[in-house]
Amino acid sequence: MCLLIKFDSAENIDATTLTITFENLKNPESLYPVGDIIIMTMMQYSGDSQFYRIDKYTGDSGFIATAGTIVPSTISTVSQTGDLSTYADNQAYLVTFTATHTVYKGGYIKIILPDAFSMSSSSSAVA
Repeated sequence: MCLLIKFDSAENIDATTLTITFENLKNPESLYPVGDIIIMTMMQYSGDSQFYRIDKYTGDSGFIATAGTIVPSTISTVSQTGDLSTYADNQAYLVTFTATHTVYKGGYIKIILPDAFSMSSSSSAVA
């Protein structure tokens, strides 16, 4: 995303700390590094289509995405068959939860069951 912000000021803006606020942005969808930020101050002569660089910075954006969590109070595991006897076959459980972030189209949900459980086929798990 490239933004060009024009300061329509009758006076020059002296060298100082400038603060620009961006609103309505959406954070990246994963935890991978987002890359560098590039900030440039430029000028343009009247009647000239060319922009001329004055200052430039390229470096770490400082953005660090954080993983969401599953809301603990929303996790529920319920037996669909009602048979909780030891080593019972053909059991079905309904696991429900609320994720903090959107699960994107083509995304995945990974559930790791305790080692004490076994499943005849991973295709037995459906959403």
